[in-house]
Amino acid sequence: MKIRKNIPNFFTSLNLLAGCFGIVAISQNSPREATMFIIAGAVFDFFDGFFARSLKAGSAFGKEFDSLADMITFGLLPAFFMYFLFIENASGYYPYLSFLIALAAGLRLARFNINDDQKENFIGLPTPANAFLVVGLVNIYLADWESFRYVFNDPNILMAVVFIMAILMNSKIQFISLKFTTSGWKGNKYRYIVIATGTVLIIFLHFQGIFFAMFFYLIISMYRHFLLFLRPAS
Repeated sequence: MKIRKNIPNFFTSLNLLAGCFGIVAISQNSPREATMFIIAGAVFDFFDGFFARSLKAGSAFGKEFDSLADMITFGLLPAFFMYFLFIENASGYYPYLSFLIALAAGLRLARFNINDDQKENFIGLPTPANAFLVVGLVNIYLADWESFRYVFNDPNILMAVVFIMAILMNSKIQFISLKFTTSGWKGNKYRYIVIATGTVLIIFLHFQGIFFAMFFYLIISMYRHFLLFLRPAS
């Protein structure tokens, strides 16, 4: 009985460790390796939630532990990714702005823990989605795409990206949750569109496709949110 209840916590532990190893990798100037660790963290994060639901092993402790692990993997690690991007392209105070991502992620996770109304949708950009936006951006930088050079060459643009991410994580915008309660198209249309489009983008663009997959998720979530907002009350 005790083992069953701790299976989700085991995967949460792996998520936390993946985040720690990712921070070591990015600190050693190995962003590709760090990318693999954050992907591993996301896989472990999926399985801790999956087993918590399927084994009915969720607990108050597990919820708090999960958020602490997410703070490392999807809060602090992406801040280090952005720091890497800044120090490659800017100097002075700019690199330290990266850690606004960690601060905003901490606020986002704390709000998530005290808000039970985030089953169907997330309120604010989820920290994993934000983390992969940053990771995707770094991988585009590593690929040296000419059309993106102006973004990386201007630290003010990177600063604006950090502020936008921090605001979106703590906004009231409803973002699509990719958790399925049924398998049908009805009620899951946007989930299937996001998953299918994201998969195609990553297959064809590899690590660089992570950014476009997450950007598509961001846009379609905001589109859906404003459609619901503008829908007349029945």
